[in-house]
Amino acid sequence: MIGLRDPALTSKLALAEPFKQLRRAWAEVEESARSRLTGKVRPTLPEDDISLIRRKIDRCLSEAGGAASARARAASLGGVYLDLELVGQQRFLRLLAEDYGVATTTLHTAVQAWLACADGKDPNNERGLLRAEQNLRKTLRAPRMHLLTQFNELPQGVKFLADMRSQLLSIKHESASLNAFDKEFKELLATWFDVGFLEL
Repeated sequence: MIGLRDPALTSKLALAEPFKQLRRAWAEVEESARSRLTGKVRPTLPEDDISLIRRKIDRCLSEAGGAASARARAASLGGVYLDLELVGQQRFLRLLAEDYGVATTTLHTAVQAWLACADGKDPNNERGLLRAEQNLRKTLRAPRMHLLTQFNELPQGVKFLADMRSQLLSIKHESASLNAFDKEFKELLATWFDVGFLEL
């Protein structure tokens, strides 16, 4: 019987370990490729899958296809979020916080347009001023807020959003963008529900 300290066995084990590491590396490559081919997001939402999620979010934010299509896209994205593990859900929220806030360049343009109409030089430009104000209000609403509104309109959307905010609360201290996202989230919920609900 070959002992555990047998040199031949030790040598075989030493040779086997690099192959195990190689198999793991190849498995990760295969899984990543399969994810890109099928469009299925992996539970941990690794960096390779961020582009898949971003495309799904962008489709939700587009207005193509009408209300029914928008609802279906929101349900699909919500299902993807629910299938994510904790680390994946947190990465999803970081993506919303960092990439789907108010667009600074667009906001600057909207402010300049409003200032141009509000300078008082043209007293008959009331219609233009109102349009500029409307555009400014629209610009100040982060795209992620529109996404949350879509989630709220789904069956059990309130519970979905409550669980999502619970995850956000656990990581909001990590960055200013996450903290800003949480404040927007709370303000949005406050427009729908009693303030006491938000303390839960």
